[in-house]
Amino acid sequence: MPLAPAGIVGLALLKTVSAGVDVGVWGSTLVSVAIVVTAMGLGLGLWWMLFAIGDLLRVRSGGGLPFHPGWWSFVFPIAAMQLSMTALGVALDSAVVMISGLILGLVLLAVWFIVGVHTLGAIIHHRAMRT
Repeated sequence: MPLAPAGIVGLALLKTVSAGVDVGVWGSTLVSVAIVVTAMGLGLGLWWMLFAIGDLLRVRSGGGLPFHPGWWSFVFPIAAMQLSMTALGVALDSAVVMISGLILGLVLLAVWFIVGVHTLGAIIHHRAMRT
């Protein structure tokens, strides 16, 4: 999923540049560039998220996606986007962006919970089949 690189690249750049400014390696104007790149990565990630949601809805209407451990691959990209959104909100001191990060965090918890419940169900089912 392209969401993970889009989210994590901006986050890594923003944190690295901020740390460099804190220790005096770079000037503070570089933080502005990092903020723009982070916002661009988030925009790309959110754009891809719309396509992913559309594909998942299409697959669901066609009978659904059977559970397998690969479902855990949905968790990391959302986490990367959420961390990047929150870091951007803090860097901009923007309540709107921070609330968007909070909403992504709630989406992350929901996806994690759904995948966790399905994983637990699969483990219980597998153990019941073995006995």
